[in-house]
Amino acid sequence: RDWRDPLHPNTGILQWCDTNNVQFQAFSPLGGQQLAKPSVTGNPILKNPTIKRIARANKITPAQVVIKWNIQHGVGVIIRTSDLKHLSENLNTFDK
Repeated sequence: RDWRDPLHPNTGILQWCDTNNVQFQAFSPLGGQQLAKPSVTGNPILKNPTIKRIARANKITPAQVVIKWNIQHGVGVIIRTSDLKHLSENLNTFDK
């Protein structure tokens, strides 16, 4: 388990895990890790123009784009939310 999001894809460890039959889990895939930095304002992952454009084109949320991106790369995702709307969106990532 390690930090992985589209701006920090961690490809080296992902390749190692694949070679050694280890399931990689993405920690903080929606950019929460970035928010811990004092210099960061707003979520750089969910506000990323490319991610937002993909979301609009597919009529899904930016969070769903990132979740789907991870899963399509064989990565398990650990998502934390206390917001029921976000929880529902996250669970329905592949419905669209």
